Amino acid sequence: MLRSILLSAALVVIAACSPKIAPDATPSDGGVTVRDGVKKEVKDMPDDGIEQVYIGLYAQNGSKLEFIPCNSPEKTYWVLGETEKLKGLYGSATRQGYEGQNVVASVRGVLKKTKPNSNSPYNAQLVVSEVVKVRPKNFRNTCVPFDFWGLGNEPFWSLQISEAEDIIEFSRLGTATEVAAYVNPSIENDGLRSRYFVTFPSGQRMKIAVNQEACMDSMAGNPYEYSIEVSYNGETLKGCATKGE
Repeated sequence: MLRSILLSAALVVIAACSPKIAPDATPSDGGVTVRDGVKKEVKDMPDDGIEQVYIGLYAQNGSKLEFIPCNSPEKTYWVLGETEKLKGLYGSATRQGYEGQNVVASVRGVLKKTKPNSNSPYNAQLVVSEVVKVRPKNFRNTCVPFDFWGLGNEPFWSLQISEAEDIIEFSRLGTATEVAAYVNPSIENDGLRSRYFVTFPSGQRMKIAVNQEACMDSMAGNPYEYSIEVSYNGETLKGCATKGE
């Protein structure tokens, strides 16, 4: 009798410690899961993504809606889902801009990876459920590295120089933003001056000189470590600049 009791107790312990398997699934073997009698490779299955907020650079280029996440700037996501509000806010943020211009966006959504064997140029699909915020890019909120960002007043203008984004982007209050591909600078004065010579698609040429010297913003009084001088369309614009990381 005692022997039977001990044997029954041992069987109960073994059953309790054994892994539990859902009735419609068998354990994965070699990256394959069987569910409802159908084999699926785990690596090809979309993420069971948890909805969260993503912050990054968003751009619209024709029918292409693209997102570069701040925490992985080497990746690009294809944007899907609730995009109508996103498109409207993008239009407001780039009113003087150009097609494909980056803005900073915060969206809530779910990330779904693309299949490893697909020919998609995107690393994943970002399915948006809510738009939190969309705002123009500036040197304080951008998350993609830049070389220099120049600022001037009366009228306000800004100039972004970014090898990482492959752009030299000039914005001036009341006029359309101009953008050209990044060009390497000539370094002068023992490394204290960087000169850029740019030709925009409009045909306008620009000469840029960034000097490592103390500079004070003429309106806000903020100090900067660089000054900048821009020759453009017959004018010479002077201001201050900040160096990116």
